[in-house]
Amino acid sequence: MTMDDAKLLRLFSLFQHVLTKVGVQGSKAGREADITNLQASILDIIVRNNNITMTELSKEGLIVKSAATRIADELVKRGLIKRINNDNDRRITQLKPTLKGRKVINQVRSEGMTYLRTLMANMGPRQQESLLNGLESFVNAVVIAKLETLQTCQDKECIQLKKLVSQQIPDHFKRDARLITVIEQSNAAGKLKP
Repeated sequence: MTMDDAKLLRLFSLFQHVLTKVGVQGSKAGREADITNLQASILDIIVRNNNITMTELSKEGLIVKSAATRIADELVKRGLIKRINNDNDRRITQLKPTLKGRKVINQVRSEGMTYLRTLMANMGPRQQESLLNGLESFVNAVVIAKLETLQTCQDKECIQLKKLVSQQIPDHFKRDARLITVIEQSNAAGKLKP
């Protein structure tokens, strides 16, 4: 089912509004740290996975290693994370949050949860369930579109991203019949084998 242009513009406007109000820049801590939603997401992964390697961060964040490195470089410059050499293998660098990084992400989370709690209190149980179901469907559509787009590219980073996307799809999204079909087609074509 396709949407007409008026609905697409409305949807686009709604997403922009949500990202600015509910995203990291909607929090005082996020604005003060001057970090983007993606940087906050990567910082959150590093805080949850203390001493994570760049490869692990890339997989967890569903981004190519070069992008993970650029984001990590920026977070190091801001004093939110630090790099540590692995004692057993000097070739491996691990990322560890600083006290400042932990404080920032905890404040962003806390402010975000408080704001979401307030928003959800203004919605009835059916509206809340509809929102959750709609967002899950939307995320499925995003993953499907990403997989379909990636099927045609062949450069090294693109192939790495194909593998990451196919490996990291949460189980609760795999219930979607369209998503299952796209994954099976990709695997049958040999393009998304881990």
